[in-house]
Amino acid sequence: MKIRITGLGLAILTTCFLFSCKSGSDKKTDNQVPSDQQMGQMHQAGTAGKMPAVEHKGISVPKLAGGVTIAELYKGRKNFEGKTVKIRGEVVKFSPGIMDKNWVHLQDGSKEGENFDLTITTQDMVKVGETVIFEGKVTLDKDFGAGYFYELILEDAGLKK
Repeated sequence: MKIRITGLGLAILTTCFLFSCKSGSDKKTDNQVPSDQQMGQMHQAGTAGKMPAVEHKGISVPKLAGGVTIAELYKGRKNFEGKTVKIRGEVVKFSPGIMDKNWVHLQDGSKEGENFDLTITTQDMVKVGETVIFEGKVTLDKDFGAGYFYELILEDAGLKK
């Protein structure tokens, strides 16, 4: 079963990351996973496993010349794996400083099946509602552990002017 991380999922991931920091660990990794005890606490709190899709906002952003749309990425995902792409869309969610990255949810109004939202990791800062262009590497089947799995993610993306 594949799970997409969105809104609440990122909040849970943040909580997991904060639990790891408080445990006194001096090691810093990109793949910090909560301990069994922390997972138990999350289950007791009723937060683990609840990862609703980010609401489609009826956005319509023109395709970037030389770029791709979210629908094109998902439809041709195998062809884009490992490649650098450019995409234009509207920021619908921004979560800074999680696992030393800023997490962006982008929508452009295109849709492939149930896929209409693209998750992007970056060091750049953006604001919800902004129309932006990102360039980054397409990664498929990215597993951060603890049930956080991305079928498709744009990693280490840079904001373009």
